[in-house]
This record gives sequence, structure tokens and C-alpha cells, in this order.
Amino acid sequence: MTIKQFEIWVANLDPRQGTETGKIRPILIVQTDLLY
Repeated sequence: MTIKQFEIWVANLDPRQGTETGKIRPILIVQTDLLY
């Protein structure tokens, strides 16, 4: 699996904490590719 900067992935955010909604959410990758 290759994750690149500025890609959008989906993540299952369960288990939730407190009043957070536990759903599948879009996640934006902002870290530079140079660190991989």
C-alpha cells in the first residue's frame, strides 16, 4: 500500500471516544512523501 501526499482515504474511526461519532470518514493525507 502506497500513501501519497494530498490523497484522500477513508478510515473507520471506531472505537469512538466520548461523544465522537464512530463512522467511516474521509481522511486527507498532508504529510510529505519524503518521510516514507
